[in-house]
Parts: sequence; structure tokens; C-alpha cells
Amino acid sequence: MNARYGLILFLSLFFWIAAMPESQAAENGYTLQECLQTALKLNPDIAMAEQNAAAADAQKDYAHGEQWPALILRSTYTHSLDTQRLTTIRQPNEPSVFSEDNWKGDIFLTLPLFTGGRIIHSIQAAELLQLASEKRLARTRQELIYNVSSVFYDILAQRKVVDSLQFSQHVLEEHEQRIHQLIQAERAAKVDLLRTQVQLANVIQNRIQEANKLDIQQQVLANLMGIENATEPLEIEGELNEEPFPAGRVSPPDRAYENRTDLQADQAEYQAQTNRVAAAAAEQWPALSLFGSYGGVWGIDPDFKQPGAASLEDTGMIGFAVEVPLFVGGRIQAKVREEQAKQLALQERVRKRRLQIQLEIETSIKTVQSIYQRVIAVKTAIAQAKESFRIEQEKYNAGKGTITDVLDAQSAMLTAETNYYQALAEYNIAIAQYDFAMGESQ
Repeated sequence: MNARYGLILFLSLFFWIAAMPESQAAENGYTLQECLQTALKLNPDIAMAEQNAAAADAQKDYAHGEQWPALILRSTYTHSLDTQRLTTIRQPNEPSVFSEDNWKGDIFLTLPLFTGGRIIHSIQAAELLQLASEKRLARTRQELIYNVSSVFYDILAQRKVVDSLQFSQHVLEEHEQRIHQLIQAERAAKVDLLRTQVQLANVIQNRIQEANKLDIQQQVLANLMGIENATEPLEIEGELNEEPFPAGRVSPPDRAYENRTDLQADQAEYQAQTNRVAAAAAEQWPALSLFGSYGGVWGIDPDFKQPGAASLEDTGMIGFAVEVPLFVGGRIQAKVREEQAKQLALQERVRKRRLQIQLEIETSIKTVQSIYQRVIAVKTAIAQAKESFRIEQEKYNAGKGTITDVLDAQSAMLTAETNYYQALAEYNIAIAQYDFAMGESQ
């Protein structure tokens, strides 16, 4: 019995120790890199983009398959109202078999020899479209990285805001107790207590509201990460960057043109459309192909069989086929005009994308610079607001200040802290937006 209890204790201890790293990881929360890794693995947008890339790869293989020979097995059974000759006459006085029921099996071979460049241009277009789908997938990943980073920074800032409100609530509660003491000592009026309680109620209400906002942001992050059935708020760990944006990171738009995979996808689609125009124009050329077949025909229960004739005969042929579109109702010309119009539209989309990239870069640079100036200004205001609140508290305790001054100073301190953390989050998001505009990947 003791040995069994000892084994049970040992196994329990073993599994408890084995589970400790996971518990510790869950307690510490996700870092930004862990959030990004999980999102890139589980986010459905990435999965959809990957499947679109796989579909484009299959379309490329299909286009390549058109240039290869096609080998087809065909088998037919026919029942005729009148008896049919099994094979055509190959020589005079050849014995024949006549039957109402015939079975025929053939292997057909076709090989395109000349299509005016249609197949070649179709293959090139499919290869370029596959490249475009890969670039779209890369851009989808970059967009997901930006979105996850933005929500991550918002959560860090929102957590600081909730902490500031919690601290303000604690300060006001202590101040409320102090006023009770001053009222008992007949050194403060009851109206001061009422004003403090009103301010405290507002802070509590704001804290509840901001805490709910934090829970929603954590749920949004879990959704971006592709985590299903997330019942608990997603815990994260990290710090907001306060370092100034280095001037050396500012790059010319030409670098963005080289890095932006969405621009590269647009350019690839435009080039693919150029090949589609050529493939549509190739339809007006003659098409030359090689064909051949070999098989057999069997007369089932023949109605008439001449002496020396066989019920099973082999058949075969080989030849060339030329197809010349003499008149197709203008369909080829209409198809060419359609593809040319699509080509011009894609050309304008490429130009629009370049203009958009230029605007995004210029906007993100100015946003980073202006928000950092706000961060510096608000950070200075925090220290001043804290000192002002301390002074007003001391004046009030000494009977030289009013409760209005104390509450105004406390409100100003809370506003300064809230503005600082929000500006700091916007600063980090603006940096991520600049990297996203430049096509940089983390």
C-alpha cells in the first residue's frame, strides 16, 4: 500500500512540475512577437490568402498542361435499328461482319503544333498571376502584423489608463477619509466631502468604462490572432517605446516601391494582362495540331458473318488538323478589346498605387514627428500636474486652499496621464504604420 501511494505521489508531482512552464507562460502573457507568430499561424485571412495562392499555382500548372500531348481512352457501345458493317471496306471482296450491337474502344492522341502563341502567352500570364497571388499573400501578412501591433499598443496604453484611474480612485478615497477627519475637527465643510464624493464617483465610472474598453481590445486581439472560443481576456506583456524616431530610418519612396508587395502584385497582374491580350489576339491565327488514334471494334452477336471475316478488328489513324477562323461573328475582336480595356485599367491601378504609397509615406512620417512632440509635451505636463496636486493637497490640509483647487488639480493630473499614454500608443502605432507604408516586415 505504501509503495502504491508513493507511486501516486511521484506521478502527481511529475505532472505538476511538467505543467509549470505552461502556467508560467499563461501568467506572464503574450509578447508582441508571440502574438504575431500566433496570428500568422491561425488568422483566417492568412489561410484564405494561402489558398488563393495555391489556386493560382494550380492554374499555372493547368496552363502548362495545354502544351503537352493529350492521351484519351474512349469506349462506346452502340445499338442500331439496322445492321451495320463492322469496318469500312479496305479492299475488294473483303469478308465482312454485320451486327446491330457494336462495341468500340480507342486511344486518342492530340498534340498542338501551332496556336499563334496563344498557349505560350497563356502560360506566361498564369505564371505572373501566381507571382501576384504570392505578393498578395505577403501583403496580407504585413497588414496583419500592422493590425496586431496596433491593437497590442492600444492595449498597453489602455492598461496604463486603467491603472491611472485606479490610482486616482485610491487617492480620492484617501482624500475622502482625510476630509472626514477635518470635518470632525471642524476644519472643513461638509460640502467639500460632497464634492469629493462626486469626483470619486466620476472616476469609478470612468474606470469601469475604460476597463470594459480594455476587455474589448483584448478580445479584438484574440480575434486577430485566430484564437477561437476565447472566454478570458487575453493577457499580454510589453512596454511602449518612448525613444525618438531616428532620422536615419526615413527612406525615399523608391525603397517603398521596391518593398511594397501590393505594388509588385499590381505590376505582375498588369504584365499578365498584357499576355492575355496577346493570347486573345492569337485566336485569329490558324491552329495546327497532330492527332491519331488506335483501338478496336467488336461486333457483338453479329447478324451476318461472311466466311473469313473476324468479329474483332483493330482500327487506327494519324493525321494533321488545321482550323482557320474565317468568320466567328466578331467574337475574337471583341475579346481583344475586352482584354485591352482590362489592361488599361490595371495600368491605372498601378499608377494609383504608386501615388497612394507616396501619400502614405509622407503622411506617416509627419504623423510620427508630430505625435512624438505631443509625447514630450504631455510627459512634461504629468510632472507639473503631479506637483500641482501635491501643493494643492498640502494647502488644503493647512486650511489655505479650497477643495475645488484640489479636485481640479487631481483631474488635471489624471487628464495628463491619460493623454500621455494615449499619445504614446499613437506614437508606437504611427511607427508601425510607417513600416507598413514602406513595406517593411518585422
